[in-house]
Amino acid sequence: LEATLNRASWSGWEADRVRLTAAGSEPRHSLTLTLRRGRDEATIALAGGYDRGAWQGEIRRCEGRGPFGAWRLEAPASLTAGAGRISLAPLSLAGAEGERLEASGEWSARSRTGELRAAWRGLLLDRLRPWFPETLALEGILAGQLRATLAAGESLAVVGEASLAGGRFRWREKPAALALEL
Repeated sequence: LEATLNRASWSGWEADRVRLTAAGSEPRHSLTLTLRRGRDEATIALAGGYDRGAWQGEIRRCEGRGPFGAWRLEAPASLTAGAGRISLAPLSLAGAEGERLEASGEWSARSRTGELRAAWRGLLLDRLRPWFPETLALEGILAGQLRATLAAGESLAVVGEASLAGGRFRWREKPAALALEL
């Protein structure tokens, strides 16, 4: 199966091209999704199978490129989804100039519990620019870690720390403006 959408738009998000390819059968298959917007491009490829109400497999490829450099998956990451459970075992992305993001986690519908663990270093805040309004600019290099735990669906505990090097914050909304060096 191969499908391509040109000039796709959904809920304020736009892409010049969306391409999905799939091959295989229900117990063993692969999926690849590529999104392109201007000079930016991102691809994710999954391989696995569906059995006993759950999909089990790996994220085999996750990469992208844009004005702030390229990023890629360092090694396949195990992924399970279904039967009231989601699990991701370590996803590790590496980017330009030493950027690194690692994440893992799990969630259970039955026990209504979950945990997300993430760590990052050397992240360029410029990468976040497309998700902020044009009136806001953030610059710098971010490092940190986070652990979020959902206990029996009742409480969410988030513990983490972050550090920022060379940080700048600029906001301009006529007639006001604010600039900070952090």
